[in-house]
Amino acid sequence: MLTVVGMGPAGRHLMTPAALEAIDHADALAGGKRHLAQFPAFGGERFTLGADIGALLSWIAARWDKGIVVLASGDPLFYGIGTRLVAHFGIEQVRIIPGAE
Repeated sequence: MLTVVGMGPAGRHLMTPAALEAIDHADALAGGKRHLAQFPAFGGERFTLGADIGALLSWIAARWDKGIVVLASGDPLFYGIGTRLVAHFGIEQVRIIPGAE
């Protein structure tokens, strides 16, 4: 299952325990440069998000058997990456963990 974690405005410092646990157990982590930089100790595979959403979708599909977490700015479903991931992979395949607002 794919997990999308909302970072919220304060980043890692105000993330929920569920969000931090998902990241701790992930095999792969995707996000923007500033989001990924907040997890320097993460030892798994990383993907830096850019403008090409298709590249992210392909990267996720190629690792579908692994635990993947995508870090999202703000609310993952309100004009966020979560909406696109749910549309592509299906709601039953995507777990959303909102960030603290």
